[in-house]
Amino acid sequence: MGLALHDMGKAAMDKGDWAGALDRLRLAEEALDQAPPGLLQGTDNRGLLLLDTVWYVRLEALEGVVAFMVGDLDAAERALGAAHRKWLALQLAQLQDMGFGAQEAVRALRFSGGEVEPALAFITQQRAARQEREERQQRDQAWRKERQQYGRCPAGDYVQLELLSRMCDLGYDRRVAAEALRSLDNNWSAALEALLQPASHAALALAASLQQALAQA
Repeated sequence: MGLALHDMGKAAMDKGDWAGALDRLRLAEEALDQAPPGLLQGTDNRGLLLLDTVWYVRLEALEGVVAFMVGDLDAAERALGAAHRKWLALQLAQLQDMGFGAQEAVRALRFSGGEVEPALAFITQQRAARQEREERQQRDQAWRKERQQYGRCPAGDYVQLELLSRMCDLGYDRRVAAEALRSLDNNWSAALEALLQPASHAALALAASLQQALAQA
């Protein structure tokens, strides 16, 4: 139906029936939008349809300019408004043809002034930000699970991730470093001193091993 309406729109163009042609092109676009995904990948009809519609957008914009120049402000507003709406629809169709969903594309166009290139940049930025949030949430969830294995400090707090990361950067075993921080209430200097002393280091390693064995039991 979409392809047939497209042909009818082109035939109306040839006859100079501009209003009828535009109506048919609109219906053709609506019909093609209902096609199952992948059905139109092997055809260029949608692209040709959009190209024909672009010419009508330009025509309506010119009609609006002419109406404005002659002082018919109501007609100018209608024509320019219609041209703007069709232009946004074309931009949306272009983004959808690139594989973006309608909701994501509409939001991107709204935040980028209706232009495709800024909309693409907006989508890329938003997707990167969303991925970063998801990765941060996954890291936070993994850390909450990990810190449970180390237990609480005597004061009731958990081992601080930042301090533990610093210990690991110095080359210390993660579990042994965590036990040093836990047993000394996240006191960085005292924990580092304990790790530097062979006797206390050995005691911390033993405690960490026993804790790991109990957690796996």
